[in-house]
Amino acid sequence: MIRSVIFLVLLVLAFPAFAQEAKPAFFTYRDLIWGLPKEEVKNFEKEKLYKEDEVSLTYLLPRDKEKIPTKPMLTYGFINNQLSSVRHEYFELHNPGSQGIIDLFFREEDALVKSYGEPTKRDLQWKDRTYEKFPQFWGRSLYSRDLRIVTSWDLPDTVIELQTFHDKLYYQIILTMADKKHIKSEPMSVPKIALPESENVENLPK
Repeated sequence: MIRSVIFLVLLVLAFPAFAQEAKPAFFTYRDLIWGLPKEEVKNFEKEKLYKEDEVSLTYLLPRDKEKIPTKPMLTYGFINNQLSSVRHEYFELHNPGSQGIIDLFFREEDALVKSYGEPTKRDLQWKDRTYEKFPQFWGRSLYSRDLRIVTSWDLPDTVIELQTFHDKLYYQIILTMADKKHIKSEPMSVPKIALPESENVENLPK
């Protein structure tokens, strides 16, 4: 009897946080899972549908104008009528200051960490390293296209990539998630999804 009690105590000590650390066995986003048919995703999503074609559904998302100076868009991508990727995009419609974009990016990153844990990789891609050691000025490097930040998560069935950069016209913050079953290139490479052309962004419904 004593040996049995000792064994149970040792077992508990060996796995003290198992219940707290247990995570879902499969990836979910907005309560959706990979492989769902397009019509099922369309029936589930309640936001305003902006564009639909054979391989994607794009929605306009609500925003807090006080905190988010850009219009969020969400695109679901499908391969063989199965949900295979998600792309969340911010379009810069007016300039809130370059450092504000950096702050928004890291708020998005913090939210992802809470849901999916610490990132596998955070890559600061520099051309000119003048402000590398001064994060409070990274916005300047972003604006001059001397900095691109890419944070990645490599999950059992999903690759997640969050990135920010300036594309000559707009600041961009792009979140892409992809089912690993449909990624044929490098493990951390996320395929792009068809989106509305950037020059049409200013004509989006208010």
